[in-house]
Amino acid sequence: RFRARLNKGKGVVEHLGYYKTPEDAFLAYKQAKEDYIKEVAIKWKDQIDPKVYEALMNYQVEITD
Repeated sequence: RFRARLNKGKGVVEHLGYYKTPEDAFLAYKQAKEDYIKEVAIKWKDQIDPKVYEALMNYQVEITD
């Protein structure tokens, strides 16, 4: 089994589950990471440059990252 976890910084690690394949674990991680980046971008939207906000909202995790 393959475990997926998301490190949110400051010692916070979110357990995403166990998966039968590394690809499934990656897909769970990818979705969680992209959702978290968007959550942070929305939180700080009024305090960051609009270009940075747009880049964060469009960010996609690639398996080669």
